[in-house]
Amino acid sequence: MHTYQKRFRQWRRNVLLFVLLVALYIATLLALGGDAKKRCVHFESGVSLGYKAQYEFKRLIVNSTITLKMRDGTVLIDDELDALWFTKSTVYGYTSGIYNQRRFGFAWRDDVGLVKSYESQALYEEVIAEAGALSPSSPSGYVGGRIIFDKLKNQTKHKDQRCRTPLFAW
Repeated sequence: MHTYQKRFRQWRRNVLLFVLLVALYIATLLALGGDAKKRCVHFESGVSLGYKAQYEFKRLIVNSTITLKMRDGTVLIDDELDALWFTKSTVYGYTSGIYNQRRFGFAWRDDVGLVKSYESQALYEEVIAEAGALSPSSPSGYVGGRIIFDKLKNQTKHKDQRCRTPLFAW
């Protein structure tokens, strides 16, 4: 047998082993993801608090970012939520700035949409001023999105809520 034939067989075996390991890795990710990352907390204002994706490659850990998103799964805030408050009509808070290198305030109201403090400070302040009293389950202090999500997801009215969550995010 010629040397090039041996090399080709060895190369083919290495490629096959690589493909097998990648398939095993993806199967493991799918098995670990399950239904837990599709859990959401739906607010009366029309947005949800939930996982950005089942697995994020931006973060080198399995635990995905808890973020504000639409019920169809569209992510509104692409960063960790540093603080979050909600009323009957409005959800507002601050991001941590970990991934976007910019910490900012945000507010969501159905008739206005998402308002970021650095884009329109006046509208941002107006939406918050018109928000009304905090909901009974809203924190009154400075509490992050993950803590609020963990607290609310097991309450009776949020227990079986789900939303679309992509498998991967970059």
